[in-house]
Amino acid sequence: MTLRPGDPASSALAVSVDDERGPATVVRVRGEIDASSVDALRIELDGVVDAGRAHVVVDLRDVGFMDSSGLATLLTTRRRAQGLGGEIAVVCGEGVVRHVLELTGLDKVMPIFPTPEEAIAGEFSG
Repeated sequence: MTLRPGDPASSALAVSVDDERGPATVVRVRGEIDASSVDALRIELDGVVDAGRAHVVVDLRDVGFMDSSGLATLLTTRRRAQGLGGEIAVVCGEGVVRHVLELTGLDKVMPIFPTPEEAIAGEFSG
């Protein structure tokens, strides 16, 4: 499902945590990430890292829009995870979010994968 900015289904941000994924915790995000919604994402990511789960996969496949507040939250989470010896990986398809990550150069510091399984295998296994 591709969400577009302004779609009624995309405006509310939903974040869920799946910590049953071996070496990594998967945080799934759906909706739009902007200044008015980013706190929900920040709270969940902080909770994951505060619990000592330093290997984090952020699944953005169902995010239709992300502004600089979302980028800043990803970078802050990465820095905190690295402080615990971990890392962050991003899952997204082709589209607006990937374009933003590439345009800002964040794809050079946070690897991007097409699925959570590939992120875990590529970034956090062995």
